[in-house]
Amino acid sequence: MLLKIAGINRSGYYRWLNNIMVVSEKSKRDAQAIKCIEALYSKHYGRYGVERMTAALWTGYGLKLNHKKVYRLMSQNGYLSVIKAKKRYRKPGAELHILRKMCWLGILVRVVHLTRW
Repeated sequence: MLLKIAGINRSGYYRWLNNIMVVSEKSKRDAQAIKCIEALYSKHYGRYGVERMTAALWTGYGLKLNHKKVYRLMSQNGYLSVIKAKKRYRKPGAELHILRKMCWLGILVRVVHLTRW
């Protein structure tokens, strides 16, 4: 009766019902990969990106996964890498050079200011 109301045939309903209990091999492998990704992510403080994570899974755990699959699993579970800000290089004595420039400009401004009067 309910199947007629829903517009579903009986064989389709029972096929769906039997497939609920079956866990596919793909989902088992994904669950294993997620556990390994989580372990590597916490071990390396979230600094491994997709390429390094793929290589670490390959060498450390023997999981041969495509980098696109690793990216998908990492992004779905919130394990994308933390990107540190790059340090800017400053030459030693750069502050002195800026001060000299400012002093020269200050003298130049005073000279221009005095010549206008």
